Amino acid sequence: MSRNGIPASLMLLCLAMPMGVAAQDKPAPPTWHELEGTDGDTFIQTAGRLGDGWYVAGWTSGGDRLFVTLSRDGKGTRWPLGHGRIVDVAAAPDGGLYLIGTMSMGAGGDAWFGKVDASGKLVAEYVPATEVGGDLYRVVPRPGGGALMVGVYNPTESGVSHGWVVAVDDAGKELWQQRLGEGSYHYLTDLAVLGDGTLLAVGAFKGTTYRTWFVRLKPDTGERIDSQFHETGSWEGLTGLAPLGGDRMLMVGTTSEEQGLQRSVGKVLVLWAGADGRVEGRREVGDQVIGVGRPVKAGEDVVILIGAQGSSTLGTSLHLARVPAVEGRVSLTRLGEARSVALDWSTLGGFVLGVQDGEAEVILLDIARGVVDWCVIRKPLQ
Repeated sequence: MSRNGIPASLMLLCLAMPMGVAAQDKPAPPTWHELEGTDGDTFIQTAGRLGDGWYVAGWTSGGDRLFVTLSRDGKGTRWPLGHGRIVDVAAAPDGGLYLIGTMSMGAGGDAWFGKVDASGKLVAEYVPATEVGGDLYRVVPRPGGGALMVGVYNPTESGVSHGWVVAVDDAGKELWQQRLGEGSYHYLTDLAVLGDGTLLAVGAFKGTTYRTWFVRLKPDTGERIDSQFHETGSWEGLTGLAPLGGDRMLMVGTTSEEQGLQRSVGKVLVLWAGADGRVEGRREVGDQVIGVGRPVKAGEDVVILIGAQGSSTLGTSLHLARVPAVEGRVSLTRLGEARSVALDWSTLGGFVLGVQDGEAEVILLDIARGVVDWCVIRKPLQ
């Protein structure tokens, strides 16, 4: 679902100050800059830090990958990366970035991997060999160099798909790939490296019921060590994870009820788990949630960006959730709310760039009136 060509996961907020705040207590308004070379049909999929500035990545309605580096003085540089999409980005040890996406605009097309240097220049590419295509959802640095990627592999059997894990070196050379899961529909959405080097991937499985899926893999080959499933009567998909130290992990996803062919997200699902996938604690956070961001480490805690339906009909509200390392209270910091105004409504997306000294750095992307504007703010966490 999207509005004005914007993915629902990015429909988060347009900042509005709460009533009753004294004028002298209001923070200084953020400085907005226009994102050059983009328009209202630009899809922003992710953003992060690069060198002394930042980047945004996604694709355009014209079918091109979008990668723009942003400087602290507000200037943007768009780098030509060819036709297709960018769906995820991870920092490389040498200061560059690993990127994953597709060679085409449709789902199930040829998956794509790229590496850019610290300036944003493309220095390596790779297209995994598949029978009928697949999609990559997450990329993370690989210990010893290169990158690890997870997603869904679509084999020739109708109605069947597998979780997919691929490893490459910094030059884009494939080291190995594995297809996991037998029968029905499997997919993997995130991956982390445990303290002993073992890989832990998370995702979901759909058979006669919906189940969340944890799988441990050998680091050198990607072969499965073991896997765990969590039964549920409603859809529960894990979309991200963050290491908590040792071999413990925080899993993040969403819960929802399926209505015919439609699925509406209801709450953010937080699971505290061990390396074997054994769930130690579970919390459901928020209400009428429409999007959840990738978990970001904040000291011993984890911060997650949550978008939920606002008080107005088309508006959405944005919150930062601070999750403790052990099961406990999840605190929320409200950033603001979006509201529709006649024919001139705007949609603001956001990404957590990092956390330092109790403050979260967030990039905001305001898509309205056929242009994309951006700013970076810092917000104290509760």
